[in-house]
Amino acid sequence: MVKEFNTNSKKSAWVYFILIPALSIGLGLLGYQSYKWIANDGFNQFSLEIGKLWSSEKKKNPKMIVPKKSPKQQIITPYLVEMPTNNLINLGNTILKPLKKQKLLVLHDVSKEKIKHPYSQKIINNLKRINKISINPLLYKNEILGKYFDRLESERLILDDLKPDHGKLYWGLNFSPSIGYRVYDLNTNKIPGISEDQLTLFTNGLTEQKRNTTDQTITSYSFGIDVGKQFTKKLSLYSGIHFSGYGEQIKVGSIDYSNPNLSVSSFNHKKPIYASYESSLGTGLILFTNRYNYLEIPFGINYTLLELANSKIEVQMGGYLQKVSHVNALIYDFNSDYYYWFNEKDDLITKYGKGVNIGFNFTKHITNRFDFTINPHFKFSLNSTFDNSYCVDQNQYTTGIRLGFKQQIL
Repeated sequence: MVKEFNTNSKKSAWVYFILIPALSIGLGLLGYQSYKWIANDGFNQFSLEIGKLWSSEKKKNPKMIVPKKSPKQQIITPYLVEMPTNNLINLGNTILKPLKKQKLLVLHDVSKEKIKHPYSQKIINNLKRINKISINPLLYKNEILGKYFDRLESERLILDDLKPDHGKLYWGLNFSPSIGYRVYDLNTNKIPGISEDQLTLFTNGLTEQKRNTTDQTITSYSFGIDVGKQFTKKLSLYSGIHFSGYGEQIKVGSIDYSNPNLSVSSFNHKKPIYASYESSLGTGLILFTNRYNYLEIPFGINYTLLELANSKIEVQMGGYLQKVSHVNALIYDFNSDYYYWFNEKDDLITKYGKGVNIGFNFTKHITNRFDFTINPHFKFSLNSTFDNSYCVDQNQYTTGIRLGFKQQIL
């Protein structure tokens, strides 16, 4: 018989050789952990660190617990002190004192350094001794700072050290509230149906005295653009274009349509609108304002009488040319004793004229090239408002205060 070898028996021997020691080590460790649990009376000290002996993780540093500070308790900062082991017994009764705070050592304090100068302790009573220093040239090297200081100076209404710059040319705007009236003169030679008795003239309708009594002044206005040229420091020539208004207030009455003369009454091919106040016997009184508007070109001179630091006073003398632009007026006819309505297109209205002007300029320099002016003035028209064919010579005039400004150009 052939003897057979049992290979399974060899494998079983190797298993017993490895398994028995492993079980012995495991039971020993379990017994050790059981002993520690029983000896320490609970699971609080049960540790699994033995399973982490070969772990690759790093242990985290435990956090330091800082006790909270009560109102009457001082926090004691822990310090690490190297001491012999034999002194560890008395360490619990020892209180370590905190380190005292020390002041920082200042090597050099510029704020407390005193500048020794012979004039530093003296008080300057006379401010005129301090000369003005202009730092603008230094600032203008920086474009942003230059623009900033330009804006600061432009926003100031009146500069303290203002020096007016008298340019060669200037322009400006003006507005003038004024009072308007007229000079009324009746030419008796042109009134139809006039009669004379020794030194007394008799006419139909309203007399000159009556018109001057009943007619009233009106409020008017003017505005425009001024230009001028400075010839010398005191003398300048001015001109421009203005829109001016003139007029007067009259009293008229309602028409009596039962009057037989109404149907045959006419004046310059117009029909009557109102009757005279006297002929209406005081009934139906109506106040009507005659207005005459003109485009004017003023011209003249300004002469400086007094010049101060930031202002000056000038006398103004000159004249103006005018062209009628708008008329809304009632004109009286002595023959029919009625009023008729006229406008700027009628031949009875004078289309062109001229006048004179006089006044005073009170100028305030706001900046070195910008001025504010107040101009009390008087204007008188040399031409009659009406054509020579009419029997009334009427010259308009106004007086008021013109307000404006002037800007130097060159």
